[in-house]
Amino acid sequence: MTPAGASPRAIVASDFTGNLERLVGETFEGPPAEGGSAYLDKNAGLFQTIDPLSAEAASRPPRAGAPTIAAHCIHVAYYVRVLDDFLTGREPDLDWPGSWRVQMVDAAAWDAVRADLRARYEELRRTIRAQETWDDDPIGDVMAILAHTAYHLGAIRQMARAMVEAP
Repeated sequence: MTPAGASPRAIVASDFTGNLERLVGETFEGPPAEGGSAYLDKNAGLFQTIDPLSAEAASRPPRAGAPTIAAHCIHVAYYVRVLDDFLTGREPDLDWPGSWRVQMVDAAAWDAVRADLRARYEELRRTIRAQETWDDDPIGDVMAILAHTAYHLGAIRQMARAMVEAP
């Protein structure tokens, strides 16, 4: 809502796209090596967090019945795909409970999970770059992707930290 007496000011699409790309990039890849970050510490991006983890670590629940890191990653990849489908006008295949079904992975499956997550991220980046205008639905979708992924990144980082700190 524009305050009384003020004129509405449109967001320049290229400014929005540039800032969005920076935030999505930081969330998945981590902050740039040089310069500042928007919200993450250095080396704290999703890929930087999960790449060093073994399949065994990714399959270890923090407590009985809790989702594993692998499950969080599969769920994030699913969510990014669904929202990317919405952004591009495709009809997504919805199975929210199914995005949490896999909890344990072997080495090959863990490599496949990380590769799929990267592929979904790259597809999202292409979609963001191709977006010519930003109106209500696409803005909401990309904000949801950022918030959702940041939430799961925090959960994954805490789980990974607890594994290292456990006696």
